[in-house]
Amino acid sequence: MTGLEIKDYIEEFYGEAFKKRGISFSVSEEFENIKIYDQPARILPVFINLVNNSRYWVNQVSEENKQILLDYVDNEIYISDTGPGVDRSDLDQLFTLFFLLENSVVVVALASTCATQI
Repeated sequence: MTGLEIKDYIEEFYGEAFKKRGISFSVSEEFENIKIYDQPARILPVFINLVNNSRYWVNQVSEENKQILLDYVDNEIYISDTGPGVDRSDLDQLFTLFFLLENSVVVVALASTCATQI
C-alpha cells in the first residue's frame, strides 16, 4: 500500500467533512511515495483515527487556516495540524493505551498506540 493510496482513501472518507469545516488536507511528496507492506484493513483504520483526531483538534480553534498534513521524514510518518497542540505534561502518556486528555470529551489512543508500533 502506498502513501498515495492512503491519501486517496482519507480524501474519499472525509472529503465532505473537510469541505464542510474548511479543512485543508494534504500530504507531502515523500508521504505519497512511501510503501507499507501490510494489509490495508490494518493500516487504513489507524490513519482514519489519527486524521479524525486532527479534525477534532483543528475545530477547537477559531483559526481560519485549518490544515492537516501527513509527512514522511527520516523513515518516520508524521501527522501535523493547526490545532492547539498537546500540553507538554501529557507528552509522556500520549501513546499509552486508553490514555485520555483531560480537555477532550473522548480521545481513544488505541490507533495512536498501533501507529507507534507500525
